[in-house]
This record gives sequence, C-alpha cells and structure tokens, in this order.
Amino acid sequence: MISPKLWKGKNRKKGRLYDILTVKSNFKAMTIMAVLNSAQQLSSINVILMNMHTILEAAGSIYIDSSTSAIIFAVLMLIAVLVASIIIDKFGRKKLLITSSILTGLCLATIGIYFNVKNIGYNVGSISWVPIVSVMIYAFVFKIGLGMVPIVITAEIFASRIKAIGMTLADAVYVLMAIFAIQIYQLLLRWYGMHVPFYVFSCCSFLSAVFAATFVPETKGKTLDEIQLVLKGQYMSKKNSEAG
Repeated sequence: MISPKLWKGKNRKKGRLYDILTVKSNFKAMTIMAVLNSAQQLSSINVILMNMHTILEAAGSIYIDSSTSAIIFAVLMLIAVLVASIIIDKFGRKKLLITSSILTGLCLATIGIYFNVKNIGYNVGSISWVPIVSVMIYAFVFKIGLGMVPIVITAEIFASRIKAIGMTLADAVYVLMAIFAIQIYQLLLRWYGMHVPFYVFSCCSFLSAVFAATFVPETKGKTLDEIQLVLKGQYMSKKNSEAG
C-alpha cells in the first residue's frame, strides 16, 4: 500500500512551461526576470570584462596597465557584493536596483562622451584618466545593485512549483542576451566608433531604472505568498481588508 505521504507527493502538481505562459503571476514573474537579466547584459558587463584592455587602450589611458586594471575591477566588484549583502535588506531590492541602474548609466554615458570628444579630434590627453575612473566606478555601482539584485529576486519571485523552470529560463535569457550584447557592441563599434555602443548601453541602463521603478515589486520582508499576491495585484486589497 502506498503511504499517504508518498501518494500526496505523487499527486502534487509540478511546474510546467504551460503554467508560466497561462498563469498571470507566473508570466509576470518570468517577464520581470527576463527583462532584468537582459538589463544586466545590456548594461555591458560582459562587454567590458571581455574588452577592457581594448577599451582602455583606445582611450589612451596611461595611468594604469590592463593587468592591474583587471585586478582592481575584480576587487571592486567583490567589495560591492559584500556591501550589497549588508545593505540589501536595509534599503530594499527595488531602491538598490534603481540607484545602481542610474549610476551605471551615468558611468557608461561618461565613457561614451569621452570617446565621442576624442573621435571629434579634441586633445583628451589631460583627461585620459576619465575612462579608467569611470570603468572602476562602474564595476562597483553595477555589482552593488544591477549585478546582484536580479539574482536575489530570482530566488524570491517564482512560486515554488515553477521555481526550477523559471530560474532555468531566466538563465537561458541571460546567456542569450550576453551573446546579443557582445554582437551589438562589435557591430556598433565597427560601424560608428567606440562611443556609440556606450551610449546605447547607457540608455539601456536608464531604461532599466524606469522598468524597475514601474514594474519590479519590492520583495523585502515579504513571504512567498505575499509576493505572489503582489504579482496578481491583490496584495494591497488584502492588506486593506485585513485592516478594516
């Protein structure tokens, strides 16, 4: 005879791709994670990691060599992770994500403006420190929010029975967008010059802030059930009814 516990396990519904497409809260969670994972890549993280030497060389930076800059970049990202782990529950996921996206966009815009001015023909020797400083600030401000928060939200936003398939799809989007971002960088660099891809990535970062402010729910201090109610648009009405 099958034990009640085993029978319950056999009959428990498992998450399917169909559930993500047809259930409103699941579809919204998947959309949010797809956009956030895309935002990570379209904020040029892998582009900078893979092309840092080329970018700094093209900038004419004479203050630091590429090997040292890569080490400093990695150290700053590590520090950002440690800081984020301390403050993420204090300030909340949403605020950290919005702030990080805006600051990331400003760093990328600064790099784009530098290359634009350089391509026009101005002598940028006296400000050749700008790209390296911008890249290092980028490492910290990106990782503290835009690079870290989507990972946390991924673990919190999906309902239990679709968490595995949801996280798998989110990872697939991340990989595909990484390839897309690198290809876009190469094409824009070849067609228009170094400044244009950084302008594009900067705009994507600012749009990420807008998306986070508009659509990403704050998951700080909420249970999984409460997060699901938020995704369904029922959380506030439930709280109001309980208060009444």
